[in-house]
Amino acid sequence: MFVNRRAVLDAALDCLDEGLTQVSLPEIATRSSVAPSSLYRRWGTWEDTSRRGRAVLRATASLEWPEALTEARTRFWDDRFALASVMIQRGIDRGELDQSTDLRLLLEMVVASLHLRQLLLGDDPTTMIEQQVDLLLDGSRRMP
Repeated sequence: MFVNRRAVLDAALDCLDEGLTQVSLPEIATRSSVAPSSLYRRWGTWEDTSRRGRAVLRATASLEWPEALTEARTRFWDDRFALASVMIQRGIDRGELDQSTDLRLLLEMVVASLHLRQLLLGDDPTTMIEQQVDLLLDGSRRMP
C-alpha cells in the first residue's frame, strides 16, 4: 500500500512539474499504475482529495523545500509576477498609483489574500475579491 501511495504522490507531483493543474483522478491513476477505483476508495471524491490537499498544503507551508523545487517555485512566481506587473505599471504610468508603488509587493498581497481565503479558510477565493483589491489599491493610490 505504501508503494502505491508513493506512486500516486509522484504522479501528482509530475503533473505539477509539467504545469498540469487540472488533472483528473483517473489520469493520476494511469500515471501511477494504480486502478482508479483504488484512488476513489482511498481518497474519495475529487472534492475530498482537494480538501485533503489543502490540509497538506497548510501542514507543509513551513517545511524546507529541496533546492530544485525551491528554484522551480521561484521561477514559476517570478514569471507570473513579471507578466502581472505590467497591469500595475500601467496604473503608475497613468498617474493612478503612486510612483513608489512596489509592483511585486502589491501583487503578492493580492495573491496572499486569495490563498488565505482558499487554503487556510476553505472559502471561495473570489468572494470579496473586489473589496480586497480596492483595499490594496487604496493604499497604493497617488495622494493629491
